[in-house]
Amino acid sequence: MGVRIYGVNKPLGDDDDSVHEISWDNIAGYEQQKREIEDTILMALHSPEVYDDIVRGTRSKFESNRPRAVLFEGPPGTGKTSCARVIANQAGIPLLCVPLEAVMSKYYGESERLLGAVFSQANELSDGAIIFLDEVKPIFL
Repeated sequence: MGVRIYGVNKPLGDDDDSVHEISWDNIAGYEQQKREIEDTILMALHSPEVYDDIVRGTRSKFESNRPRAVLFEGPPGTGKTSCARVIANQAGIPLLCVPLEAVMSKYYGESERLLGAVFSQANELSDGAIIFLDEVKPIFL
């Protein structure tokens, strides 16, 4: 189907047995964005109670607003996929990297079925998964 599953520290199913360290050190720059990701997305995944306590203490009305989606925008080669891999690796959750062409179809209802299959695959993984939809910009143009 074109979906690639990345495990913690290396792609699953790679023939190479060496472990590829995946961390923020692999991504140059973007220090402010890295810090924001650590403070919001990763804290919510690692320590949901602590995240909710912070939200409760800093909002007049408490609503659990843990991030459910993130949008990375930029030209090719700027680290969007790498950031998604770091987030998944640090959270200890597999990453499903889904290129747009893997789920797009000219046939009625086929795109929805293919995207549904990706979500079903994520649900079948024991720890769940982070789904990274790659190259979605053409849909919105």
